[in-house]
Amino acid sequence: MMSAFKAALAGKQTAILVPTTYVVDFLDNPQIQAGLKPHEWEALSAAMKASRALPGKAYRAGVEMAVGTDAGGEASARRWRELALYVESGVPASEAIKAATINAADVIGMKDKLGQIRSGFLADIIATPADPLADIAALANVDFVMKGGKVIRAPPQTQ
Repeated sequence: MMSAFKAALAGKQTAILVPTTYVVDFLDNPQIQAGLKPHEWEALSAAMKASRALPGKAYRAGVEMAVGTDAGGEASARRWRELALYVESGVPASEAIKAATINAADVIGMKDKLGQIRSGFLADIIATPADPLADIAALANVDFVMKGGKVIRAPPQTQ
């Protein structure tokens, strides 16, 4: 799979891989397995395993990645899961976060406005009570959100 990806990139100036690995979570369930013949489930299981391994393989091969999806709603709310899968496959947490911020902004043509905490950039910031570099799953517990410089969610004030 990686060699096919590398071959597709031959001669290209830049390319960023957006694996969307967490989709496998929706496929890996008993209801889907029950609806498939054993050889179909075996093939799907192999594809799911390869999909989960892809971010780590891409990282080790030096392929730049971004986090993204073409789905909204629940998919957007579970973005932390994508980063967790990147880390599980061997991508350092700092690189997974970069894929979701700086690299994702680049993919959508907004790298001069989004993806960094920097003067002149839109103030889109989240905060968690724990360090996501130590445990990427901390991103599942966001307690502060700022969008465009306006606080959307903040932890309750204690007195």
